[in-house]
Amino acid sequence: MYYFLSSSTPEPYQKVVRISYDSKLLVTGGDDGILRVWTFPDLNAVHEIEAHNKEIDDIEISPDNSKAVSISKDGRSLVWDFKKGKKHAEMGWDPPGKVKYLYKRIRFGRIEGDAKRYKVFTISNPVGASKPPAFLHRWDPKSFTIEQSLEVHGSLSALAVSDNGNFVATGSMFDGTVEIYTAFNLMVKII
Repeated sequence: MYYFLSSSTPEPYQKVVRISYDSKLLVTGGDDGILRVWTFPDLNAVHEIEAHNKEIDDIEISPDNSKAVSISKDGRSLVWDFKKGKKHAEMGWDPPGKVKYLYKRIRFGRIEGDAKRYKVFTISNPVGASKPPAFLHRWDPKSFTIEQSLEVHGSLSALAVSDNGNFVATGSMFDGTVEIYTAFNLMVKII
């Protein structure tokens, strides 16, 4: 079965789609920077949020189904409250050497498999032809501030967190390298 998610104006393509852990909400992010929230599976519009001024690159929903985080080519990472349909926080950091970075991917990871306890992970790449390192960050889910940073050589394209929250994996953009880290301290587990 196919559904056409429509609003009052024509929609651009939707780059990212996520279904909440409880399977009650569907969130889409388009090339227009708008975050759309729908009931699932009946697809009634809940919120249409003008989130970013450039296309949305990634969306993630918290394991407790209370928040979504969006990242965009505008360089911002924004945390959204589902009930209010409003911005809850903006994630930010001061990159070293005044180099500009863009968030590439974002994922939530449960702590000890508990949906009420989780961390947030991002990967960020430097912008431009310079060769500074990419970064893997672990964020506090209450303050949305960085708890730990890890420099990673090369450009990163993929980020995954194991279902139990014990491991974080990154994939490189150019050389095919996958690295797996323990989530609690970002130490390399397997290369």
